[in-house]
Amino acid sequence: MATTQHSLDANAQIGAGLLFGAGAAVLGLLAPTRPLVGAAVYAVAALLAAAVRFATDDGSDTPNRARSPADTTLAVGGLAAAVVFPGLVAATGLGYFTWTPLTAGIGLTIAAVFVLYGAVTVGRQVRGAAA
Repeated sequence: MATTQHSLDANAQIGAGLLFGAGAAVLGLLAPTRPLVGAAVYAVAALLAAAVRFATDDGSDTPNRARSPADTTLAVGGLAAAVVFPGLVAATGLGYFTWTPLTAGIGLTIAAVFVLYGAVTVGRQVRGAAA
């Protein structure tokens, strides 16, 4: 039963990650031309990803472990980026914000960190599934 629950949790986590990633990709693609549409699609995808993740997580077989400082840092940074970046894209669409080279560089750096994190996470899961 623990294996089945672990598999369900892993599948839900992958599904939520894919939904969230698709929303972020649409936001990135639509940000220059239709920022409000991009921000709206991102918000819907993020809400769906959260719904999938929380609807499938009963927490029954999840081991209690202390979160490492790296986990906490990525969680706080990710939540901040998930709110701030779409907000700035929407503000750009409404004419309240203009992207400068500095803000664009910060945004791209944060995106690169989470793309790397996602790639490492997927690699670890694939390597763990193969073993």
